[in-house]
Amino acid sequence: MRDTRRNSNELLNREKPRELSVPVPMRVADRALGAMPSRALASRYGSAAARIVSALTLPLLRKGRISVVIVNWNTLSFLRETLGALRRFSNVPLEVIVVDNGSTDGSAEFLRTAPELRRVCLRGNIGHAPALDLGFSIATSEVVVSLDVDAFPIRSSWLETIVSPLYAGYTVSGVQLWRPYAHPCCLAMRKARFLLRHHTFRSRYSSDREKLGETAWDVGESISMREMRNGGKVHLVPLTSQRGPGDVGTVFGDCVYHNFYAARHKDAPSASIDGVLAEDASRAWEEAVRRYLRD
Repeated sequence: MRDTRRNSNELLNREKPRELSVPVPMRVADRALGAMPSRALASRYGSAAARIVSALTLPLLRKGRISVVIVNWNTLSFLRETLGALRRFSNVPLEVIVVDNGSTDGSAEFLRTAPELRRVCLRGNIGHAPALDLGFSIATSEVVVSLDVDAFPIRSSWLETIVSPLYAGYTVSGVQLWRPYAHPCCLAMRKARFLLRHHTFRSRYSSDREKLGETAWDVGESISMREMRNGGKVHLVPLTSQRGPGDVGTVFGDCVYHNFYAARHKDAPSASIDGVLAEDASRAWEEAVRRYLRD
């Protein structure tokens, strides 16, 4: 029987990584995606085409490597902190892919100053879930991790906590907020399984809570649902602390922080979302940055 512990250690216990360069063909392909009409990319036909092309390249995936996909939309201040946390707390070389949903806050200009990143700057906002699907489709590593722009690692053990279950028989690994599914704010799975099982982060949300997790689902929830119903195993990293109000300032596995409301309030700064005000989310974010990233 294969030693999954040894394979996990080979993946995660290496020297501090150097910055990875992005090959020219990838940069050309990423620019081509950015030049495509947003409506085409957001459509299921566009997503299906990207999957087909990506499936053809599966034999070329880099074994033992990890890609991290971040979706950004006018959240440059969060993106800077999350990227900084990735550099600080990741002990292996990462392919970091930022899919920018047509930001107008200087994000595209900032990304052009970071040559170690793969950046796909779209012409418009295709939505969070389709952008995640796109990021997973273009990743070149064996394992892909989704990470929300207002989430970041707080310890160097974060990759081992999230990724190593995939080398112990689990097909999906991620953090659990409330219902029993891996939340896409921090979720890991093998790219080949994501593509070949036709997974998607798209939601089919319902205000009827009785339907959620059954015939309706939130962003990314269908991945865990379909895996559990079809022989897969889902590893859930538990919530270990929460600042509040609501889900503001949530920490999972003592290694990953997520705000849940900071980025959402960028689009609705004067609104109350689930009873959480913009100032509550902003204050919690600033506290977390000081506590985890400024020490």
